[in-house]
Amino acid sequence: MPQESGREAGTMMNAAEHRANLVFTVVIVAEVLLIGATWPLWTAIHPFPAVPLLGGLAVVPVAIDWLTLAVLAASTTAYLWNRRSSSDAEEIAPPGAVPQAKTQQCSLVLMVVSGSLLVLLNQHRLQSWHWLFLSVTVQSILLSGRHRLWALRLTFATIYIFAALSRLGPDVNTEMSLQLLQTACTLVGGEQLLRSETLLFNACLAMSLVELAVGLCLMLPRLRRAAVVTAMILHATLLLLLSPIGLNHHPGVLIWNAFFLIAVPTLFTDIRPQDAKPSPASVRLRIIAAVIVLFPLSGLFGIADNWPSWQLYSTRSDVVRLYIDEVSVGQLPEHLQPFVGQPEPLDRWCPVRLDRWSLATTRAPIYPEDRFQLTVVRALLENVPAAAVQITVESAQSPAWWHRIIREINADELDRFAQTEFLLNGRLARQ
Repeated sequence: MPQESGREAGTMMNAAEHRANLVFTVVIVAEVLLIGATWPLWTAIHPFPAVPLLGGLAVVPVAIDWLTLAVLAASTTAYLWNRRSSSDAEEIAPPGAVPQAKTQQCSLVLMVVSGSLLVLLNQHRLQSWHWLFLSVTVQSILLSGRHRLWALRLTFATIYIFAALSRLGPDVNTEMSLQLLQTACTLVGGEQLLRSETLLFNACLAMSLVELAVGLCLMLPRLRRAAVVTAMILHATLLLLLSPIGLNHHPGVLIWNAFFLIAVPTLFTDIRPQDAKPSPASVRLRIIAAVIVLFPLSGLFGIADNWPSWQLYSTRSDVVRLYIDEVSVGQLPEHLQPFVGQPEPLDRWCPVRLDRWSLATTRAPIYPEDRFQLTVVRALLENVPAAAVQITVESAQSPAWWHRIIREINADELDRFAQTEFLLNGRLARQ
């Protein structure tokens, strides 16, 4: 009898590990596709300034980026190859934990180290999907079996939870939520619905509340199936609205939503009822679970960055606005000229669309942190007189993130402002 119980426990462990490995493979494939969709961002072959997380890394040559990216590609390929060759061995493994082979562990460590170094060399690379890749890779190193599967589920659930929480507030009917709703109404011929501000507000609020409910219900076994179906409907709808027949967003956004369409049902389909929750929880799992929840929670209070804390399509993002006197526009770099707008009537200040420049050159949205954007601005203004520049920084007030703080900064004050306001690099770009 004890032997049969041990065999059943081993089967459960293997099944949970197999499911976690399957989801991790989907994450890796999405990482590869998204790096391909944002290729210039990872190769530093574009004129958009690369801003390291630490100022001392500003002197690192671009060749290091290529070498690090090659290590990431090689370690990822090695891991997938070893996983394929060891999948049969897992099915006949003895009862108990299914440890990663040494070669797989080495590959995982190299994936984390190289992926993290790429971010250190340019914080613009700290895209939400890359952060997810790094997070689940670390979990694959530290956890196994049902504990690893449960941590993966918690990670994905928090994406929905904190993305929704970061949009809740009096301004819930602004920015991307409003654009999506307007696009949906236009596609179904319901433009007349857009005339009611009350309806727009309630509809945008409902969108965020549904997303919040999905995240919470994904961790509740009895409601998980309904949450999975709802999540798939949400992402399928987003794919339609963001596609060329809708808002025509960048391919990376479409890949991200298509990834969730595959990953969520794969991850949250129960193997057996007993697999819903790991028991007993180890100290290591409790620490990892605390980090999974508390790190994005700190983002709502202005501690963690927006994207790593899953604040997606949120109004909390920092926005730096740059204006140039129209007589000095010619002193900006030539590759930036197409992204300089016209001044308002009876005004002489031309807006510089840093967000559009980022999408055009790196194929990725601009990193939504003021320290990063101010460093980009500083790198652009080397040949422009300070009197010809206006800079405003718009950021969320904490903890009431729906209140915005707007500050004006003189170009001559950028260095002093960065030294007093930021712990990480907000001054130096790599040349």
